[in-house]
Amino acid sequence: MNVLRRRVNLPGRDQQACARLDGQLPMLEAAGSRSATREAKARAEVDLYKARKQFFDLKC
Repeated sequence: MNVLRRRVNLPGRDQQACARLDGQLPMLEAAGSRSATREAKARAEVDLYKARKQFFDLKC
């Protein structure tokens, strides 16, 4: 409920981006822990960082 209250004031485009990130963040977190090589793990961590940064910048 608190999430909906925070997001109601966001523009529609930002609300859609937040909803997309809600689904994407758990997948990125799981991908980081499943990565076999160092390079794949590093790439997954960078992708996760970027997604989290966007999540917080949008004030989701």
